[in-house]
Amino acid sequence: MIDLHNEIAGAYYGEYGIPENWREKITMNKTILTMTENIYQLTS
Repeated sequence: MIDLHNEIAGAYYGEYGIPENWREKITMNKTILTMTENIYQLTS
């Protein structure tokens, strides 16, 4: 259930709602960011 709350919070607050030092520690953060940007471009 916590995962669902995190996903909703992430969608609501966006990337910059996560402190930068936390974002830097996310495994494969650059890959994830690139993938989300590509998905956004496909849906726009």
